Amino acid sequence: MVRTCNLIGVVGMSLWLMGCQNDVVYLDKASLDKLNSANTLSAVASSQSPPSETPIVVRSVSHHSATVERIQKAFQAPLACQATVLQPALFKEKNTKVLVREGVRTYTNKTAVTKINSVKIQTMPARFAEETLPAVYKTVVEKIPVKRERYELEVEPAQYRTVIHRQELKPAHLSWREGCFAYTDRANPAATAVVDNNPCLISQAAQVKEIKQQLVDVPPRFSWRLVPAEYVEVERKVLLKAGQGRGLLPAEYRTVDLHHVVENWVVDADSSSATNQYETIVTPVLERAARAQTQVSLCEAQLTERDIQLLQGQLARVSGQALIVSGKMDNATKNALLHYQQQKRLAQGAITLETLQALGF
Repeated sequence: MVRTCNLIGVVGMSLWLMGCQNDVVYLDKASLDKLNSANTLSAVASSQSPPSETPIVVRSVSHHSATVERIQKAFQAPLACQATVLQPALFKEKNTKVLVREGVRTYTNKTAVTKINSVKIQTMPARFAEETLPAVYKTVVEKIPVKRERYELEVEPAQYRTVIHRQELKPAHLSWREGCFAYTDRANPAATAVVDNNPCLISQAAQVKEIKQQLVDVPPRFSWRLVPAEYVEVERKVLLKAGQGRGLLPAEYRTVDLHHVVENWVVDADSSSATNQYETIVTPVLERAARAQTQVSLCEAQLTERDIQLLQGQLARVSGQALIVSGKMDNATKNALLHYQQQKRLAQGAITLETLQALGF
């Protein structure tokens, strides 16, 4: 084995030369016999040093040995193409706390506790049952305070207002259009280096989530409230001149309930409500922006039906996607490849070297 390139990639029943457009690789018979006996496709990496000083690195995928002969012919010309692909953005997830309700201490009014004492108020004095000389009375109306006037501290609860917070879940980014495949051109690589106005690239708007936030508009307010006195009116007769007679009638009374404060008013504070309430959202932090770039890729025109079948089979096995092994590079195959590249954060839009390596070729 004499001249080598930096890297040789494998796909299907073909071995394609990546980044070696002016080099030629020769496989001697001993190397071919070794590959045939292992029933593998191999990728060889080395420098320009003599073979005796160069270690051989073998990456193998089982294939039919007849493929090796066709691979030898494929090495006779530079087969690498170039295509504009999307290098995806890299994100690091972090937990973001978003305020949903602003905390404020709440207060509860507790009115004064009173105790009732019942009193008897004379409404009619004792008198004779049979009067020979009538007694003289004066009728008076008295206002009896049953509840005394007092002041109590009163609190009005805080008032809230609702605002909408727009939390970014995913920043604006570039994505690759489904069913679109990068155009590859070996003869004129510059023709594929299209970044601006690339029909396969889509500008995706940022994804946001609207979160309702309850913010304090008016804090709790304290004020003194006058609790007025309460009275009952009692009509009673007051003796002005005693009479004369026989027999005795007892005095008459009216029972009145008097309220006495035994525990003053209280304002209870609840500190637990003073804590802000948050919603935790997983948000991405951009570590590397997405960008379109030109990379070495497989030439579509060189893919045989058998190559595509092997690619489809390997893609279905590795990715777990349902894929018909048709031997045609149809939209279903392109979309399955795109989804796999997106899942693995690979360059998207063409069959690149890193995609082949991820698929196990």
